[in-house]
Amino acid sequence: MWENSKVENIFKIGIKKIVVLVILSIVGLFVACNQAENQKSQQVILEEHIFMPEYYSPNENIDTVSVFNSTIYYGTSEGEFYFWDIENDSIPKKIEWFKMDKELYNWGIIQPDFQGNFYFIYNLNRYKKDEDIPDEELVDNFDLNDTYLVKYDIDGKQIFCERLVGALQNCYINSVAVDREGHLFILGNSQIFLYDIDCTYKNVIVSNEKDNGIFDIANNENGVVYGNCVGERGNSIIREISYNEGFAETGFEKMAGEEGFVPYKENKFLTIHSGKLYCYDGVTQTQKEVLKWMNSDVDINQIEKFGVLSDDRIVVFVEDENYGILGEIVILTKTKKNEVKQKEQITVGTFCTDTNLMRSVAHFNKYNKEYRIEVIEYYDPVLDDSTDGSQKKDAYTQLHLDIVSDKCPDILCLEYAELQKYTEDGLFIDLKSFINKSEISIMSNVIDAYTFDDKLLGLPVTVKVRTLVGRVPEVDIKTGWTVKDLMNCNEGKKEKPLLMANSQKMLQYCLKFNLSEYVDMNRGICKFTTNNFCDILEFCKSFSGVDSYPNTSIYSVGEGNALFYEVELTQPNDITLLNQLFRTDELAFVGFPSMSGKGRHVLEANGGSYSISALSKHKEGAWVFLESMLKNTVKISYYTRNAGFPIEEEVCEQYFQFAMENPYDENGNRNFEDVLLAEKYRLFYYVPTEEEVKILRELLETATITKDSNKDIMDIIFEESDSYFNEQRSINQVIEIIQNRITVYLNEHR
Repeated sequence: MWENSKVENIFKIGIKKIVVLVILSIVGLFVACNQAENQKSQQVILEEHIFMPEYYSPNENIDTVSVFNSTIYYGTSEGEFYFWDIENDSIPKKIEWFKMDKELYNWGIIQPDFQGNFYFIYNLNRYKKDEDIPDEELVDNFDLNDTYLVKYDIDGKQIFCERLVGALQNCYINSVAVDREGHLFILGNSQIFLYDIDCTYKNVIVSNEKDNGIFDIANNENGVVYGNCVGERGNSIIREISYNEGFAETGFEKMAGEEGFVPYKENKFLTIHSGKLYCYDGVTQTQKEVLKWMNSDVDINQIEKFGVLSDDRIVVFVEDENYGILGEIVILTKTKKNEVKQKEQITVGTFCTDTNLMRSVAHFNKYNKEYRIEVIEYYDPVLDDSTDGSQKKDAYTQLHLDIVSDKCPDILCLEYAELQKYTEDGLFIDLKSFINKSEISIMSNVIDAYTFDDKLLGLPVTVKVRTLVGRVPEVDIKTGWTVKDLMNCNEGKKEKPLLMANSQKMLQYCLKFNLSEYVDMNRGICKFTTNNFCDILEFCKSFSGVDSYPNTSIYSVGEGNALFYEVELTQPNDITLLNQLFRTDELAFVGFPSMSGKGRHVLEANGGSYSISALSKHKEGAWVFLESMLKNTVKISYYTRNAGFPIEEEVCEQYFQFAMENPYDENGNRNFEDVLLAEKYRLFYYVPTEEEVKILRELLETATITKDSNKDIMDIIFEESDSYFNEQRSINQVIEIIQNRITVYLNEHR
């Protein structure tokens, strides 16, 4: 008999396509979530154990899964369902009593209840591919398919079958759950549809009036149903849901689990967030990290469900058509590292892990036979319970202490400004020696940007371009300008502000590529007491009181209130989005002003750059991993929004060719991959054209990094200039103070 079960399903319905998220039964004790406070820290636990993966990849395309104790149930895209007693059977067995017409089948859900019965919800086409559709069907019905609810007993006898109508007929079904008595809960369109144990429809309940919707629903081992709700501020709140009473007034808060949750024990939940599996305690409202998915060879972007078997093994259902992964089950077993035949381990140290690194590590660990990557993340915002930012500061300090010690990871992922701090210390090896022996070819401007004293000390995997852009019809400049041009452009265009920038932001623009005009680091001198700098301060003061956009998202141009906008270009669709937002295909990418008048576009790493420690004992293995990241970024970048552009020349070419496939349909209309509703705008992710990609290539190839920039010096300038912008000091007083303070700084750092 079945005693405990829970299924959560998320359906993404396309042409014969379904992606199902199933939250599984949780039975027994999950060790990582019940550590006493006086035991070893979580970091030590993670260092001592590894969750070893085993893969099950049947010939069928799995699209729905549920688990009870040691049994896994799954359904295929062909309408067949299987059960697998993983402790006693080496292979799954087909559920013979569930029959389905394969030609009509679209998708299905299997949901056991606590009495040993089974609920099935499935969708069928009304007509086969070669059947004629009646005219009245074509006229009166947009969707030519039907959804059914069926219930079977433990012996496979059908005890109920009904075609669903109304809101559930073609509803996007997020998830399902059952309570202890066997009542069925179905979540769709942010509503929960309730069915009695005899499958009689009861009513619809909506989320608590304090909430903004429901992520998903699931039941625990005792048959208590919970909803993971969207709070007033977009946060997650878990509320109990009763068949008779609806949503509870109070709930569990301060949980990061928008990407999936599993209730498994009283007031406790397993959650997925930001590439990790956490254990959330609803009483203390705290979370502990259980594992990093990438360290277990699992790509977080491919997870469609997760759960735990009765023996505490973690079950993961992964699916990703972009990578050819169709319905693969991964079983993770927590194992002491000294009990596992280890590959050569390479450590990667990073402050926070980004999506590119997660996907790259999971892919590398799964397929490389010689090396294994383990990521050391110094800061986790989910686990930060400080109110003064001290934990983040301490993590940053620890990272930099490890860099200069024998605890330094084999590979470091650092921001460019952080890398610059160590260029003269001999802490990182010259990567040119590896590149010269490799077949890869890196963009020359990237090589120049990361070369210090003729040593290539780091490399990003992907990059983005930061620049200023405007409409050609409204400006006289197409590419490039000086600071003087910037000032003149502002004088001539009074009907619109030049930029949505305040005084400090405008000063940053003016100095971004021009600080060397006033500071000579090599000679240790500065010259701010010039009329030129005085003119710049006066110009920037005229922007006092102007609102500055908080970010550089291309969507900030939607209001069209300024002539130019600062934007970040991170994906091949960005030009098409800018054309739609500016309502023109004539865009001027002028870049930031420079003294030479040549347009300067800023090259930035999209997720940090990677360096190999000089103290590493695994330099060859570290390079093998970095090289694999550089070679395998085409699909990783393309299918991860805003992931940046590959820096390896051949890979970048493949990336753009991949992005440009089929820009037009047979009627000459622009093809699009998706529609984005950005507030009041309906934007399309159009497939980019060759002309749009040409613009991106030129920006990528000409973008540079401002090596002569110095954050400490810039901070002094901003700090002191603010007193002039706020009319607390005269311009001459401010310039004199800046001159004196930076002179002292240069003398101290010579």
